[in-house]
Amino acid sequence: MINRPYRIMLIAILALSPAQYALGQAGWRQSLPALQDSDIERIKNTARKEMTGKPVGTELDWSNADTGNHGTVRLADRFQRNERECRTLEHVVNIQSQGRWRNAVTICRAPNGLDWEWAHPRGR
Repeated sequence: MINRPYRIMLIAILALSPAQYALGQAGWRQSLPALQDSDIERIKNTARKEMTGKPVGTELDWSNADTGNHGTVRLADRFQRNERECRTLEHVVNIQSQGRWRNAVTICRAPNGLDWEWAHPRGR
């Protein structure tokens, strides 16, 4: 199991807009070298694009043959906050050199309607 600092870094990475992601890339890369850019892109694509229109409870797999890393993304909740679409996603990430990581993240559409932003879970 990946320890807490790695989980926090990965949660932040999954929820960042492309601009925020680019700015933070150097910092998290030093802390989590086993997770490659191609892994992050697969996770983000699964959580954002492939999950669109799916019912709550849907679980989708992702894998990266180049790194051997793989996992699942489960849509745990979908709701509106301030007229913006939000999702709570449960992630299981299996990193070859670091084991299994589990956590949940809530993301909401950015005001531009295109990007996603990290958000507090429902009820906060």
